[in-house]
Amino acid sequence: MTAVGLMDFHLRIAPEVLDRRDERGFLQLADAAMSDLRADHRRANTALRHELYLTYKDREW
Repeated sequence: MTAVGLMDFHLRIAPEVLDRRDERGFLQLADAAMSDLRADHRRANTALRHELYLTYKDREW
């Protein structure tokens, strides 16, 4: 799963996933994937804000 700005999502599901999982199992996988995506987004956002802070902290406005 990938996303751009948590707005444009792209998801690829391997055929064997649907063969091996029932609906409940698939939904659990999907929920875990979304949780991982949100966590990755939070980490990237935090790193970017920190980098911007370090870049501009000594500038006078």
